[in-house]
Amino acid sequence: MSNFTHLSLDELLKSRDEIDRLIVQRRKEAKDNLLSEFRQKAESLGLDFEELVGTSTKKRSTPKRAVKYRNPDNESQTWTGTGRKPKWVIEQLATGRTLDDLTIR
Repeated sequence: MSNFTHLSLDELLKSRDEIDRLIVQRRKEAKDNLLSEFRQKAESLGLDFEELVGTSTKKRSTPKRAVKYRNPDNESQTWTGTGRKPKWVIEQLATGRTLDDLTIR
């Protein structure tokens, strides 16, 4: 093991950054190699690897939320009412309108 006591603080920080990067890289390589070995073993036994490990390449679709609000000045701008308020909602509220005024009926 190297002796780091002679290094300056800047040199130590650079060394730590490089070591951290290498650790992440080596862990990823080890994980990829292990998964490859598992996949090959599963295939040699006639098994579906994804089924064994419970992974799927299919993405789960999230249900779309219904639009609740529409910008009266630009009807292409809508909002479901969840998450951050869009800029147009904030601007409409600043002019004295309420969310009830923006509600789609």
